[in-house]
Amino acid sequence: MLGAGSLRQQWPPAGKLHGATARGAGRGEPVVDRELSIERPDGSRIDVLLNITPLRDHAGGIAGAVNIVQDITARKRVEDELRASEQRFRTLANTVPVLIWQNDEDARNVFVNQYYLDFTGKTFEDVMGVRWHELVHPDDAPAYIADYMDAVRTRRPWRNLDRLLRRDGQWRWFDNYAQPLFAPDGSYAGHVGASLDITDAVLAEQALKETDRRKDEFLAVLAHELRNPLAPISNAVHLLRHPDGRRRADRLVEMLGRQVRQMIKLVDDLLEISRITRDKIELHRQPLLLADIVHGAVETSRPLIDQQHHHLEVRLPEEPLTLNADSVRLTQVLANLLNNAAKYTDQGGTIDLEARRDGTEVEIAVRDNGIGIPAGNLPAVFDMFTQAHRAAGRGQGGLGIGLAMVRSLVQMHGGTVEAKSAGAGSGSEFVVRLPLAEPPDEAHDGTAAGAGAAPLAGQRILVVDDNQDAADTLAMLLDADGAQARAVYDGPSALAALPALRPHTVLLDLGMPDMDGLEVARRIRADPAWSGVRIVALTGWGQESDRERTRGAGFDFHLTKPVDLTVLHAWLGTRH
Repeated sequence: MLGAGSLRQQWPPAGKLHGATARGAGRGEPVVDRELSIERPDGSRIDVLLNITPLRDHAGGIAGAVNIVQDITARKRVEDELRASEQRFRTLANTVPVLIWQNDEDARNVFVNQYYLDFTGKTFEDVMGVRWHELVHPDDAPAYIADYMDAVRTRRPWRNLDRLLRRDGQWRWFDNYAQPLFAPDGSYAGHVGASLDITDAVLAEQALKETDRRKDEFLAVLAHELRNPLAPISNAVHLLRHPDGRRRADRLVEMLGRQVRQMIKLVDDLLEISRITRDKIELHRQPLLLADIVHGAVETSRPLIDQQHHHLEVRLPEEPLTLNADSVRLTQVLANLLNNAAKYTDQGGTIDLEARRDGTEVEIAVRDNGIGIPAGNLPAVFDMFTQAHRAAGRGQGGLGIGLAMVRSLVQMHGGTVEAKSAGAGSGSEFVVRLPLAEPPDEAHDGTAAGAGAAPLAGQRILVVDDNQDAADTLAMLLDADGAQARAVYDGPSALAALPALRPHTVLLDLGMPDMDGLEVARRIRADPAWSGVRIVALTGWGQESDRERTRGAGFDFHLTKPVDLTVLHAWLGTRH
């Protein structure tokens, strides 16, 4: 819109040009440009650019003005949208945990987001106009930089993996993506990229590959270990079929028994480690003297130690040390360590087992002067299917799960185990630390109360078994230990006996006719009156599936026949 009007009274008009942009034109006439928002006759508003140019007479005075008003509503809307888009981009770029960057045609930074600055520990000024090559791991840099610069030259998309240096000095794996950026005129303006930290995924993949490698190695070892006893067994079968086979039978049967026992041990070890890894092992804890556990382990390992002509020295503290532990499992731990020492020490070597009190713990060390453990193998020596000595040609048989069982069983007892070695040829040492049992409370000390002869005094126990002889004799044994015990021989009789006896514990057979032990347990658990009663399964069924069934029916404990009275006493005693 073009218009002219008189401005003789004042230039510029009072109150009309506040905030206007003035510039000289031609002979220095003031020219005013101003962006305004005006209301149209229909009530709508538009953005305009007002341009005012003065008109002068011959004397140089202002005779009027030329006013140009340009509708810039569309342009303003585009500018506002561009500003909003820019703000959204910067907010997004500075929020996501990804390195976002833009390089120019010479691979220099022209933009990085906040995460980039936080990761590198640098300021915006530090990284602008410079290259990023020093961030790349030296092993990755040559190929990485060459590939990126080729993408710059050929204006192509780019992707690569590399390690970048974080501000704390740690190298992190990144998956990098970049696209070429072109200006409106089609000229190349650099690359825009994003780099995603994938360190956790890379480490997980490496761990899976290592697990897969060790699994393949384990299967190979398992096949080897099973073939070892199968070879002499197969030979023995052929010899027994020989005409003079009977003459050699005694010797062959002895050899067959030895090889079968080896196979049984391999299978038992596999089942044992499977139960441990699935948390299916239950410890039967009871107060035990350390000396008894050590002597049991030595007795178990003595044949192998003697076979290798080793000298074994055992040193125990003079004071009796008591542990609250599972006798079988703890004996298994120490026997495994002694067997390892015997296997990986040359004939005629020395093995020491020494125990000492260390505050509230006992420290048990098994040392040998054998072939030792390379420093690089120490961290993994307790891992599943690991045999630290196989690379040295000293595999000595086994599946590489003995030390894994040792660690798991020690941890289940609340202890720790550590391997030490000065290296190849320098021997090994395994140190087990276990908590000692707390000293007994004098107020409940059986000796002081005269309970030494009646460890179950005060307990009421109901024995339920359709085998009357078994039920009666067990009740008699419990009576002899101070309990008030009663025997019944079927499920209905057990339920009927509850109100009169009000037992603390029910020892319940499972395989009874009409109403089995599982149903009896369910009915007891369904009655709130017997919520405090403890139920112990007493059965010939001892598989893990049987234990799961009894747990599901509400049993507190599972014992197999014939009952181990020591275990039963320990369980009853700790829950009195």
